[in-house]
Amino acid sequence: MTGTHPNIKRQENLLDYSNQKITGGVTKTMGETKSIADFSMSESISLKEIDGKTFTIIGVEESNYDDTPGVKITTEESFQLGESLDECNKFHTTRTAIVNKLWGNSKIRSFLEIKEGKLTGNKLGLVKVELVKSKTKGGKDYFDLVEASA
Repeated sequence: MTGTHPNIKRQENLLDYSNQKITGGVTKTMGETKSIADFSMSESISLKEIDGKTFTIIGVEESNYDDTPGVKITTEESFQLGESLDECNKFHTTRTAIVNKLWGNSKIRSFLEIKEGKLTGNKLGLVKVELVKSKTKGGKDYFDLVEASA
């Protein structure tokens, strides 16, 4: 393992498996076992997690997913989602009506846009995400931000 090929690491740089015990062909690690869900994988979670809840938007950033336009929303309120997750106040979405409303509208975007990591100090709300019935014949229902009462 101490070869000269650049892709081979020296023996002392390899992982230390000395805290593991091998029994019956199965490696068992001594210590705690956790699920991937026990760890936050992103600084934001999907907006669908708070559908129907009221919140105040204090910041908006562009957050595209591959080639799909999207936004990341920072809320004044923090939400506890699930037992193993920390409270969160950043949510991402690619829902077209919401992206168009927050990022496509230049007045709203300039009112709420986070620039160089700084909030504007402005607030939009109370709002909530709601399933809206399409008004077009054969159109699909869609999710949108609507005014919410306190």
